[in-house]
Amino acid sequence: MAPQTGAPTAKDETSAPNAQALLGSESRPQPSLPPHLAVTQRLGTGAYGEVYLCSDQRDGSQVAVKWIRDFARDPMFGKRILREIRILAALDHQNLVHLVDLLPVPSPDFDDVYIVMPSMHIDMHKAVYSKMKLSESHAQAFACQILRGLKYLHSAGIVHRDLKPSNILVNRDCTLRIADLGLARGRSGEEEELTDYVVTRWYRAPELMLLPSGYFEAVDLWSVGCIHAEVLARRPLFPGENHVDMLRRIASALGFCRERDLAWLPQNGREREGALRLVETLQLPEQPTKPLEERVSGASDACLDFLRRLLTFDPTQRISAAGAIAHPYLVHLSDPMGETTAPEPFGWEFDNFEPTKRALKDRVYAECARLHPEILERDANCQIARELSQQQQPQKAQATVLAAHPAAEPRGPPPARLPRAPAAA
Repeated sequence: MAPQTGAPTAKDETSAPNAQALLGSESRPQPSLPPHLAVTQRLGTGAYGEVYLCSDQRDGSQVAVKWIRDFARDPMFGKRILREIRILAALDHQNLVHLVDLLPVPSPDFDDVYIVMPSMHIDMHKAVYSKMKLSESHAQAFACQILRGLKYLHSAGIVHRDLKPSNILVNRDCTLRIADLGLARGRSGEEEELTDYVVTRWYRAPELMLLPSGYFEAVDLWSVGCIHAEVLARRPLFPGENHVDMLRRIASALGFCRERDLAWLPQNGREREGALRLVETLQLPEQPTKPLEERVSGASDACLDFLRRLLTFDPTQRISAAGAIAHPYLVHLSDPMGETTAPEPFGWEFDNFEPTKRALKDRVYAECARLHPEILERDANCQIARELSQQQQPQKAQATVLAAHPAAEPRGPPPARLPRAPAAA
């Protein structure tokens, strides 16, 4: 559930519904928000919670609040929520959603989590399938910003793994942020496989269909290629019904050469044998039967080359985020100030634990305490609060020393100038 603001309807403009109307009937579970956050719109709902647009009464700013109900009821889902919180808190880039706040939990034995993030106007999926006029300049600006966000993310050792239009949020001025980092992981290590149940297959790189455990940053670049083609054509590039159908659609657009496209597979082992057996069964065509230029009509030669470099079957030969930004198709949008990298790799040490309910709650409680240390005093009789208080004592002492000798803080890069999208027809 990515936070975004939908365009107001005629009813929204003629009448201002009260809070109860916005939240729904009294029988429906209601979010427990602090007094300074006033709900103005419910943006979305899902199996595990809802997203609200809220007005912060303290300064009038607009924020999106993701309410996750009973976050620890499913171990893997709870772990993804913890990952998202930790990653959002570490990110500092204008093209990535970041953590504005993690609302204080009522006690160490809590169930619901409230993640506060910047509000955005709309997600890219809604923009692409709306009546809004989108030119190639808009598509280029979107691609450049997505790649800037990925360059920063990958430099921190984070792979998004679930890039798709609905996970990219866009403002009216065409600035965007990548969202929904719950499935993000590091480049290596033991990972759960990405199943169809949790990832939309239309944007999945071929290596994830042939070798699900062998992924790295290149999977995100494949997704960028699929997204960019979809923005231009305003229809999905590879709307496959399953992995077999996906691989056939990919080969029909790009062609397939076993020696060239499968050189990245492990030299031996059961995974290699399984991948080769699948490819041989499919009998993929060597030459495209419906090439990219037919799928993205009117695309320039530079655009088609850009897409082919992103949609290279062999992940080891696929262009990187930095390389894609420097491609002639986007070079006119180059802005070194906006193409920054992370100051240090993201630490995944926190992720090495068995996700029991108690372990998940203790770790998310600790994240709340980082932002709201006052809950430690409130919960002083609880063991987890006492342990966290003891851990914070050295940090407080260090903070005092740093305050006495402040270092100059670098200013963040300004956002790039982008074309403004015309109003929806």
